[in-house]
Amino acid sequence: MKDSEKIHTLARKYCMVLSKYWSGKYSKLMSAGRDRLDNGSGDYTVEAKGLFPRYIVLNAILAEIEQYEPDQFVNKEEAKAIIIEAILTAQFNHDSRSMVNKRSEEKVDKLGKSHLVRLERAAN
Repeated sequence: MKDSEKIHTLARKYCMVLSKYWSGKYSKLMSAGRDRLDNGSGDYTVEAKGLFPRYIVLNAILAEIEQYEPDQFVNKEEAKAIIIEAILTAQFNHDSRSMVNKRSEEKVDKLGKSHLVRLERAAN
């Protein structure tokens, strides 16, 4: 497997594993009835807002990365550049943006950047 294919595979696996982890934590929170405020507003709890942006961002990043086939990249540098662009694109264009409030949007931006840093480290 070429380095560019390894990077693509690593990025996909990273998104899948962490998305499953965070969505599982959110699912447990929902099952325990701790995802919404009890005041009748239907708003999310602080704990829920700390969880769901994580898997939403990861799913959006994965969708962007999967638009590319691993053998499309000329070399490792091109693969890294395109995956970084996919992360940045997902951060701003994913469909779930309407689900989060302004504070969570800021958290989504921060999370997208932290995923970018981790993937860049893993690719080097």
